[in-house]
Amino acid sequence: MMLDTHNVIGVTEDVSGNEFLETAQHQVEAYGADVRRGMVTEAARTADGRIRLSSTDGDVVAERVVFATGFSDGHADPPLPRTGRGLHYCLHCDAYMFVDESVYVMGHGEGAAHVAMIMLNFTDEVDLLTRGDDPTWSDETDELVDAHPVDVVDEDVTGIEKREDGWLEALEFEDGTRREYRGGFAMYGSEYNTALAESLGCDLNDDGTVAVDDHGRTSVDDVFAVGDVVPGHNQIPVAMGQGAKTGIQIHMDLRAFPRSLDEIRESGAVDRAETPAMDPGLRETARSFRADDPTPEAPADD
Repeated sequence: MMLDTHNVIGVTEDVSGNEFLETAQHQVEAYGADVRRGMVTEAARTADGRIRLSSTDGDVVAERVVFATGFSDGHADPPLPRTGRGLHYCLHCDAYMFVDESVYVMGHGEGAAHVAMIMLNFTDEVDLLTRGDDPTWSDETDELVDAHPVDVVDEDVTGIEKREDGWLEALEFEDGTRREYRGGFAMYGSEYNTALAESLGCDLNDDGTVAVDDHGRTSVDDVFAVGDVVPGHNQIPVAMGQGAKTGIQIHMDLRAFPRSLDEIRESGAVDRAETPAMDPGLRETARSFRADDPTPEAPADD
């Protein structure tokens, strides 16, 4: 979990990932949502065409499903600095923290080489640590690295030195040398968490992401995907925007009114007694929103 939140308008930099999620959970519960922490292990169609999600704390059957399963970063072998205190994975999130600081980039592939060169936009002290692995980047990339002031360090890391506040102080290498860094990035690729989406038949893109349209719809009816598991920048505000668009689309799919002309001609005009078309529990929750208290309290735990 991230120690600090960056690049989210309205959220201060000192908000931790846990605090961010706690606030989000409180907000969605206030709107009538149930939050379950169980691990979803299976997704399958039911006989009536809905989708059953089986998890470690029971099953849920839904008319629409949104996958926000993200990806898992590849990790280097230890020893490693503490994540968020010298070891980072998101260049767009954290590079600004290292302006005019000594930084490293771990990895031996194309991504690591290019991130090392990108970091020269923020600092003039960049080391590319291959940790004893032979570089797998192309000859063209090798020529580019040689043409940029990036120091390629081949020796593996054998030790970590930390400051009193837990931040990285220096890395020790197998040849006995010691290099001081403020922090850096590990670039060992990532694996998209698409197993559940694939089990329902969702198409994937060539890069392993779930294929979606502009409203988060996958190739399978009633199944949506947002966030880091779909193409785009891996940023909280980007995922939030995708979630908002997908939520609106689902609401448009499920809302009862306006009825189509075909429905009116078959069943007749809408009777006022049929309105509002809202679950009674959600209706009561919505009624609790007042101008003097626009955000209702989340329901208390039993």
